Amino acid sequence: MYDDHTKPLKAAQVRQASATVQIGESDDAPKIALAPGKKQETMEALLGEGIKLPISLSLVIHFPGQPPDARPELFTFPFSKFTDENGAGTCSPMAKMPGMCP
Repeated sequence: MYDDHTKPLKAAQVRQASATVQIGESDDAPKIALAPGKKQETMEALLGEGIKLPISLSLVIHFPGQPPDARPELFTFPFSKFTDENGAGTCSPMAKMPGMCP
């Protein structure tokens, strides 16, 4: 995770964030809580087996340090195919984070 200045958050900061991901764009689409990921600077959620592409995922997140009554941040990500974690170029946005890229 990154802050609003694209600086990586530390693991302790990530644990202070709270977030959900919504599958699809309808108001009644399922919302799934995110939890700390395998890499401590990340958050992840299990979307289940029924995911069909293309798909749009909306992330609603309260970043660490925001007041409890602050409006959460909203990000929408369209996916047309599954991401290959080992594919070419997948580390470029995170290359400066220690331990994130081989």
